[in-house]
Amino acid sequence: KFRGTGASRAISHLTMLACRCLWPLLLTVASCQLLPTVRQIGGQFESVHRGAASNWANYLYLYSFVEKANLTQAVRLQVASPSASREYPVLFVVRQQRSILSFQVPEILDGDRRYSDVSRTLCPVEYASKGTVDKNQTIYIDVSTASERPVEFTLNVTLVREFQLQIDRTYHQTITPSRPKYFKAVFPDGARRLSISAESDKPDCMIMSAQSVNCPVYDLVRNVEFAGEYQTMSTRAELTVERSSINGDSFYIVFVLKPSSEHCSFTRLNDLQPRVMADVYKIKPPIATTATTLSAAATVTTAAAVTGALGAVSAGPTSKAFKFRVSVSLDNSQYYLPVFGAVAFFACFHILAAVVIYAQQRLEARSSGDQSELSEDSESCDRLNCGADEAEDDGCADYSATVGTWRPLPQSPPTHSHEQWRHKYAMQAVPMTTSKKQLGSGGRDESADLDEEELSSPGEEAEARQPIMAEFNKAAAAAAQAAAAAAAADEEGRPRRLYLADLCQKRPALLRNKYRLYYWYLIIISIFYGLPVVQLVITYQQILRISGNQDICYYNFYCARPLGVISAFNNVFSNIGYVALGLLFLGLTRRRDLINKRRRALLGDREDNRGIPQHFGIFYAMGIALIMEGIMSGCYHVCPSYSNFQFDTAYMYVLAVLCMLKIYQTRHPDINASAHVGYMAMAIVIFVSVVGVVYGTSFFWIAFTIFFILSSLFVTGEVYYMGHWKVDVGLARRFYLLMTSQGIGCFRPMYKDRMAILAAANLINWTIAVYGAISRPRDFNSFLLYIFLVNLLMYTAFYVVMKVRSGERIHLQPLFFIGLSCLTWGAGLYFFMQQPSNWALSPSESRALNQGCLLFDFYDVHDVWHFLSAMSLFFSFMGLMTLDDDLVRVSRDCIPVF
Repeated sequence: KFRGTGASRAISHLTMLACRCLWPLLLTVASCQLLPTVRQIGGQFESVHRGAASNWANYLYLYSFVEKANLTQAVRLQVASPSASREYPVLFVVRQQRSILSFQVPEILDGDRRYSDVSRTLCPVEYASKGTVDKNQTIYIDVSTASERPVEFTLNVTLVREFQLQIDRTYHQTITPSRPKYFKAVFPDGARRLSISAESDKPDCMIMSAQSVNCPVYDLVRNVEFAGEYQTMSTRAELTVERSSINGDSFYIVFVLKPSSEHCSFTRLNDLQPRVMADVYKIKPPIATTATTLSAAATVTTAAAVTGALGAVSAGPTSKAFKFRVSVSLDNSQYYLPVFGAVAFFACFHILAAVVIYAQQRLEARSSGDQSELSEDSESCDRLNCGADEAEDDGCADYSATVGTWRPLPQSPPTHSHEQWRHKYAMQAVPMTTSKKQLGSGGRDESADLDEEELSSPGEEAEARQPIMAEFNKAAAAAAQAAAAAAAADEEGRPRRLYLADLCQKRPALLRNKYRLYYWYLIIISIFYGLPVVQLVITYQQILRISGNQDICYYNFYCARPLGVISAFNNVFSNIGYVALGLLFLGLTRRRDLINKRRRALLGDREDNRGIPQHFGIFYAMGIALIMEGIMSGCYHVCPSYSNFQFDTAYMYVLAVLCMLKIYQTRHPDINASAHVGYMAMAIVIFVSVVGVVYGTSFFWIAFTIFFILSSLFVTGEVYYMGHWKVDVGLARRFYLLMTSQGIGCFRPMYKDRMAILAAANLINWTIAVYGAISRPRDFNSFLLYIFLVNLLMYTAFYVVMKVRSGERIHLQPLFFIGLSCLTWGAGLYFFMQQPSNWALSPSESRALNQGCLLFDFYDVHDVWHFLSAMSLFFSFMGLMTLDDDLVRVSRDCIPVF
């Protein structure tokens, strides 16, 4: 019994020991049956491998190759799995010596677009210093899926043998959103910048990026914007890379196709972009050129399948074919010729002006001395007081035969007689177009003179309040009667012709103070306006450098020449013409001002009542505005965009308005707009421009059209009635009284020539207004500028025509300036219409308009516009300054007003 019990215990112990030993083995066998089998396959380059992965069958591919010394080689793999689903994708994991890459098929982009054909370029292994010995490299590719059903896939691995690009060679490539590509570019010895230009016939949205040589490479739709410099591309793009902005002497060029075109449109930036109508600019496809194609290995025959979440085909690009080229850009040493050439060109204007002035002074010195000139002035001043009978024998009588009846005018009537004359003239000349408030002050508010007197400096007050000569007091009554008789209405109720003496009654010192405010206000405005502008453009440039997003600024990338922190130095520097010629015009204005002051000093107490009154305040303002136009245009071109377009155009409006004010001031010195009124009108124009660009809705266009037509009518009345016109609550009553007194005869024009010209001008303006309301141009800013330029041109033509019609002649000097201005304006507008960029479009659409350089491989068409427009503005200013030089020795009561 004892022995039987011991045997049974031994058997149980052996059984337990066996169970303990066999249990791990059983667990191992069970786990092996649960794990999928892994098929290890030695892969071959340039061949397609097919398989069917599942949760119990995985694949491991091994690819070995020899890395050549001192040569960067890249491996590109392409996989496809049309049967893979979003719930059970096929996973690919690629292991290299120093990096790992994973992705899935299908690839999901933008939430609902599935791509069953995916391609990746493996990051090349970069060593700090490569030796001369070749090295063996092995790539491991794991393929797996969680699907119970087998999922078929194909795999193709190729070596990109021409991964490193050659300079000045054109390459053709095709990409899809799931198959991006990148290449390596190396700076040649001595090169500081490389330019990468790309073109395509298809407008699908693509990202072109330049990144430093690092792993991983950001070549996916979701991360391509995370590193380096990049820009969107529809049909054209160019990227300039500086050696100083990257690490080392090489970089990667990445091309990624976006799944939808909204990345290259305003769709993503509705809150920041202008609210505009449909595109009016059509992008022209680039001209195809012959090129060399990269040698690529055989690709998977399965095309990229793009399907939506529900299995339907999604709208979006499937592939994009393009060509690109890497070339060496200009070095800083090659900037010297175009930069100093422009400086020398505009310096020639200063030299030529100095030579002409010197020659003119020499001729005047030889013809007559200062003493003879003084006696001649004295004699001319005495002739102004001659009677009508005496004038028949001198030049004044001859001039009156062509422009109207000669009328004597006193040198300076006393204040009391002067006010009596103004009141009587206003009551008799324009009874139906002038309000009662105006009648007491000759068409001006009585507070205006008080303000002007308060603005006068002590020196000017002393000059303005000089004792009136005794002979002036004696002639006061006769002068008032003569002026009233000249202004009295004829038998048909129409006022007689106005002459400059009628609108030149205010004291010259007060008018000089009034017009001096034009340039003082402009200086103050420019300081407060310019400093924030400089700060803002510097911030823009820093953001551009830090973010690498070159869609921020609308450059002409095909001719953007960087220098330092400025990305387009040529566009900034080409504005030097405005500054140089603005300084020259200020100098010429100052010279005329000094000559006028010297003349007044020679006359002493006598006042010269000949020629156009010389007030240079607006001329100074025009010169300052021309300089500021160059500075602000340069600031705008540091980073041109829809956010800072007003930097460039604000002073264009100022220049146009100042020119029109100057033309009007020439023969209406007493009733011209004051500085604060003029600049307030300019501010309203700029405000309308901003509203039109940002909120160009239907309501805005209707309101703008009505406002434009009413403004045209108001200005027409102002010009037609020569300043004696006011819109107030009494206008309807005055019109009613006129209708009841004269009937339909009141519609008969008093000044037929003026009416015909103004009617034609209104027809043109109304046509522009209707065109704008119908077409609604996207670039409202330029549309508004065109309106001002057209009206300035019409007003200048009106002035010249009326001047010729009045029997006045135009000297050769203003004709010379007018001719040069017409030539330069015509050529400049031709280049301006080329539009190498347009901020009213999206960045990629604007980039499609980019053009190559035109001069010295440095200046583009817009730079040429800068040069020509600076010259045309200068010549136009000089034409205005010298236009009435033929009236220098003509009495003001012989100069008609129009």
